[in-house]
Amino acid sequence: MKKIQIKIYYILLMLAGVLCYSSCTEDLVVAEDVRLFRPVLNKPLSSVNNTITVNIGLLKTAVGYKIELSKDNFATPAIRSVQISDTTSIVVFDKLLWNTTYYVRGMAFAANPELNSKTAEFGFVKTERFPSILNIPQSVDIIDNGLNVRWTTSGAPVTTIKVFAASDEDLAKPLATYQTTAAQQVAGLRSVKQLAPSTSYTVAIYSDDVLRGFELFTTKPALPTTGIIVDLRGADIPTPDDGSFLFDQLTNAAAGSTIILDGDQTYRLKSNYLIDKSLTIKSGYSLTSGGATIDLTSSGQFEIAANATIGSIIIDGVRFLGTTSKYVFNAGVAVSSTVGNITLVNCDFTSFRNLIRTRTQWTSGGIGQFTIDNCFLSDFSNAGLVAVDGGANNTLSNVTFKNSTFWKVQKLVNNRSTTNSKSLNILDCTFSESPRNGQLIEYVNTTDITDGLIVRNTIFGRGADNGATPPVYDNPFVKAGNLPGTALTFSNTYKTNDFSFNATTAPTNNTYNGSITDLWEDPLNGNFKFKDKTFVGKSSAGALRWRL
Repeated sequence: MKKIQIKIYYILLMLAGVLCYSSCTEDLVVAEDVRLFRPVLNKPLSSVNNTITVNIGLLKTAVGYKIELSKDNFATPAIRSVQISDTTSIVVFDKLLWNTTYYVRGMAFAANPELNSKTAEFGFVKTERFPSILNIPQSVDIIDNGLNVRWTTSGAPVTTIKVFAASDEDLAKPLATYQTTAAQQVAGLRSVKQLAPSTSYTVAIYSDDVLRGFELFTTKPALPTTGIIVDLRGADIPTPDDGSFLFDQLTNAAAGSTIILDGDQTYRLKSNYLIDKSLTIKSGYSLTSGGATIDLTSSGQFEIAANATIGSIIIDGVRFLGTTSKYVFNAGVAVSSTVGNITLVNCDFTSFRNLIRTRTQWTSGGIGQFTIDNCFLSDFSNAGLVAVDGGANNTLSNVTFKNSTFWKVQKLVNNRSTTNSKSLNILDCTFSESPRNGQLIEYVNTTDITDGLIVRNTIFGRGADNGATPPVYDNPFVKAGNLPGTALTFSNTYKTNDFSFNATTAPTNNTYNGSITDLWEDPLNGNFKFKDKTFVGKSSAGALRWRL
């Protein structure tokens, strides 16, 4: 028994020795060196003017740092790189580009390069906009080949405007230079042209050689055109008042041509122009007037040539000026002519007797389709916006008024032909102060519209003041006794409560419980934006330009 106890004693003694040896050998092992942690920011990245400040926290065992700068998140090599000591925590990058986003990263150096930290991504920061008097270009100031340059008039006058390629970030090689006049310096506005469509540029302004501001912009895409193009943009008009320039261009254009007018120019016609071929007349983009203007107040107008066969006449984006004794189209000499369609789109018409009048001289043929789309029409006399004189062969088969505004239009259609029309559509339109002391639609000689009269998604404000005391706004939609066999279809149409139609059939199936000044912002001055945001038809009725 005693021998067993001695053996157990020795075994325990040996185990204690092993444990002691193991513990002592662990104390003798020297820990391996490890890679440095990535550096971190003491404060967020900051920018003042065109400098960026990077403030990093120092690591106890680092011997230095590298800080790098990039504009493309280091997709390409860094544009700036600095190395700093182990005692420097703040790095300032100066003389950078203004209004530009920069990405920043860094790493810490160890005494043993193999133990340098991995790269730390610090994020990005944007330099401030240049302290500029130049206004940021807005969409309305940019066209396909030009720009309205606007600035705040303070300090020294702006004497020079330069345009650079967008890639010329140092503004070193101007593509074009423009001087300003004294009037432009006072107005703080000068237009520049002869630029390329869909192209990015930088525009800069200077007071003598001192930079006062610069901004990036992109021109609009070129006008979509195909076929035969006659481009009049930028062309000088030798004698604009005599009307020869546009008249000659129309005369010399080949059938099917698209004539692009300068959007900042006013044109006249020296005499009535007799259209004898398919034509498209289109306004270029405008920097000043909202589109090319054709002034017919004291000059010719458009006619249809005798014995002509014309596929289409399209006028797009043009502003027309007239008087209440003038016509836009006065088809009075078309002895035997056929016109497939006349389309007036994106146009403004101010102060005319008729938009189109086809006269009794038209003995055969006629017009297949007449369309007004997205137009603004104001101040038309009671002869009728669309007027067809008497005669069995004087026909205007289809008429469509679409997405347009009619303000102070005294009569919409005045048809005296003895031949039935095919269709009359009034779609997505706004009417106000129309008609005046009469009816909006007049079809005499017992004619009808075979496919019916359709009114849809349209708002009728009250008619015009007829001069009575108190004013009376009670007018018929269709003259009594007219269109006896015509189907009238109305859907989603409204009238204001200050207007009543005195015919048995009114062109509305809803009444707005308020006046025109309750519904619209400034209807008496031609502004039909919705003032009443609770109006149920604010997004579904009236011309699209006014909808919410």
